[in-house]
Amino acid sequence: MEGRRVYKEMVITYAELAQALIQLGFQNQSDAHYFRFVNSEYNARVLLKSNPENQTLFKAIISGYSYQLYMQGVIDDFDDLAKLVEKNREVMLKKQAA
Repeated sequence: MEGRRVYKEMVITYAELAQALIQLGFQNQSDAHYFRFVNSEYNARVLLKSNPENQTLFKAIISGYSYQLYMQGVIDDFDDLAKLVEKNREVMLKKQAA
């Protein structure tokens, strides 16, 4: 894997990652022990230990899954996962301001 910088210095929570994965066509198969999302179309899976929705993820985990989803063709660019989370935040802020 080539060395990559994180798109932006941003903290992403489990809830934000889950929302982005659902938008990318993943099905939530999480249970009490695992945060599990599966996309059968691309044969892609995201699997992490289950944690509260507001728990933040290490940047290395986001970077690793971004690279995996890029290589599997789920996203077109390495940074698309972080950009989707950023876009979702902007939409939520606009809704809160209205």
